[in-house]
Amino acid sequence: MVAPKEFHWLNEEKNILEETRFGRYELSITLKEERKLLLKRTYYLKSGIVTPQDYPDFLEFCRSMVDQEDISFKAEKDGGSP
Repeated sequence: MVAPKEFHWLNEEKNILEETRFGRYELSITLKEERKLLLKRTYYLKSGIVTPQDYPDFLEFCRSMVDQEDISFKAEKDGGSP
């Protein structure tokens, strides 16, 4: 994502990796330049059947992915406030 001219991103970089027996979730936010922010998401769910006994752990994995997706982006005008 590129911020408008005369703006820069206030977001901090972030790297998340979560691996479970159900799959993998990765999220990275990288500041490439003051105006350029790179967001990368990877989801991988293994094929198979989730048994009733495993469902609570599977649900926890899914909820964790959803929680990590709650991201807001904030840019600030150079020399000023947002």
